[in-house]
Amino acid sequence: MDARFVRAGTYAALAVSMALVVGAGGYAAGRGTADIDGAFERGWTEGEQSARTAAQERYGVGGPGREAIRRDAIARGRAKGYRAGHRAGFAAGKRQGIRTGEQSIFAGFDGGWQVGGWYAVRIGHGEGVRGYSIPSRVALTGRRTYRLCGGGVCSGAPAARRSQRR
Repeated sequence: MDARFVRAGTYAALAVSMALVVGAGGYAAGRGTADIDGAFERGWTEGEQSARTAAQERYGVGGPGREAIRRDAIARGRAKGYRAGHRAGFAAGKRQGIRTGEQSIFAGFDGGWQVGGWYAVRIGHGEGVRGYSIPSRVALTGRRTYRLCGGGVCSGAPAARRSQRR
């Protein structure tokens, strides 16, 4: 290989290395002398002042333009609040209505209902929005017979078994 190419490669490597060293040194020196917090505060203050100036030029200092903005903001907030409240109220009302409807179907009987008990019930027409009602019921107890009688359910003693009749 020719010595000129080797020497040119060496010079190129030295030039790149020197450029990297000088660049890194300049970056470190610049970061070390910069007032980052002060620059942020100055930028924030200048931005606020610029926004105030633009608002005063557009709407005036405390004038009718600002009052119009305030009224518009209140109207928008109120409308949004009404919509959110309507949705929440509708959902709560629906839940309460279902609960009340479920309870009213089984209401009107002294002593309530025994959970797990057996009943013969008569289904009737409901009132208002209720589609059905339970106008009468008979609690079923063991070792009794039940039959329809006069539009209701009658119970009696257990029927005799065939083996006992003979």
